[in-house]
Amino acid sequence: MSIGNVLFTEFATRGFARVQDDISELQALISSGKNDPRSSADQMRAAQLSAFKEQEAAVAHFSNAAEQASSRVALSDQAIGDAAVIMRRMQELAITAGNDTLTGAGLAGLRAEAETLRSSLVEIANRVDGLGQPLFSGYSPSPAFTETKEGVIYNGDEGRPSQRLSETLTLPVGVNGSELFGAVDGGAEGMFDMIDGLIASFGQAMYNARPKLEVAEKAELKLNADRTEKTVTMTIEGPTGAVEVSAPVVAGLHGPMIDAINAETANTGITASLADDGEGIILEAAGYMTVSQMSRSDEPNAPIGSLQQLQTNSANLQDPILIRTQDKSQDAMIANVDRALDHLAEKRAEVGAMGATVDSQKEALDTRSLNIAEAISGLEDLDVAAAVTRLQSLLLTRDASQQTFVKITQTSLFDYLR
Repeated sequence: MSIGNVLFTEFATRGFARVQDDISELQALISSGKNDPRSSADQMRAAQLSAFKEQEAAVAHFSNAAEQASSRVALSDQAIGDAAVIMRRMQELAITAGNDTLTGAGLAGLRAEAETLRSSLVEIANRVDGLGQPLFSGYSPSPAFTETKEGVIYNGDEGRPSQRLSETLTLPVGVNGSELFGAVDGGAEGMFDMIDGLIASFGQAMYNARPKLEVAEKAELKLNADRTEKTVTMTIEGPTGAVEVSAPVVAGLHGPMIDAINAETANTGITASLADDGEGIILEAAGYMTVSQMSRSDEPNAPIGSLQQLQTNSANLQDPILIRTQDKSQDAMIANVDRALDHLAEKRAEVGAMGATVDSQKEALDTRSLNIAEAISGLEDLDVAAAVTRLQSLLLTRDASQQTFVKITQTSLFDYLR
């Protein structure tokens, strides 16, 4: 079969174009340093590369989550540390207030500083993370605490924020405000309630009040009350012994407490009766009487009554002395702050353990990311030496083919006749 010049030229041109395309493609690959990413070039390599790319994206996501978790835990740790600094200063103020020689100006100074520290603690409790989310409100996006007339109120929930740091690992990255600033060591009072009680104890009336009083033979006990029923509990000790008595108290109704005291006369030697003006309870005994360990169901931050020594054969009339509940005594206040500090130290250690776990996971993710990067590099990176050798071969083939084509196409009939 003979081929004409036109057809021969067309075939040759197509061949040159294919070789030139191969050369251009190979030059581009050498320039990028990467293998051909198309699955048509290497189906197995493309499938492996796709799987590693998915893992790389997942690890990048987990690494980002780990960074956020690390930041949140660090901020929580710092906040708890700052709260502990404030509570240590509160402890110092409580110890100072135990000095019976403090002046009114000294008390006012303690109270002013304590109120400033309380505001600072509220700010700490409402801190946010790098994304603007509250550190201590659980899963709630609202500020953790709000100041109201009733005190500092927790607005969050009982949840613990968490981060997923791998396909199988989800870690908590903080504590909620309820467990951090709420009831301390199983007690009824939260940290802010403790502080409010401490601030109240710096008032002149509470400072002058006593949790334990002793009188001789005859005294008048007055209990502060309003129209809301509250339960008052106290220990009374007379010539024959001591007992605890408890009774509901309502303004103008002293009968239940009188009955409770008289029910224990045989054990204490103390009798009770209503004062002539109906405002108080007269206590009488053939000797000394002690009233202590007082408490009231609403746990007030104010004196709950007074005890006045009445004139007898062995004792002169004295001014009434205010009474405060046992949990508002100076010793109790100091003990409360000590417990709060222990509680903060425990929670800070817990958050520190979370941080250590997050750091360990970050290292594992970094190692995993490096291994994946090496695997991807092995699949993506071009064998430059082999590619250059093939390029040189293609260039040589192209040049030789073009020279041969030129020689063939330049030959005419006259050349054959010669």
